[in-house]
Amino acid sequence: MTVTSGQTLDIGFNQIDSGDVVDAGGTLNVLFGGTALNTDVFGIEDIFSGGTAINTFVLSGGIETVNFGGTAVNTFVTPGVSFS
Repeated sequence: MTVTSGQTLDIGFNQIDSGDVVDAGGTLNVLFGGTALNTDVFGIEDIFSGGTAINTFVLSGGIETVNFGGTAVNTFVTPGVSFS
């Protein structure tokens, strides 16, 4: 799925999403029990406690935030982007 500018996609308990693209201005929230796989992030990916993101590509203008209790595995960050 493509999360376009102004849109928010929540991945919740027992949900697995694969191959999402988060455009600039879009937000992907990985909530407790949710898993995001193989995501391209030009916007914002926010990983909350109990959420997991695997194989994330944070690209130009993208931001990935891993909150306390969240998990990021194999995050690839290109120059000029933010990871916190």
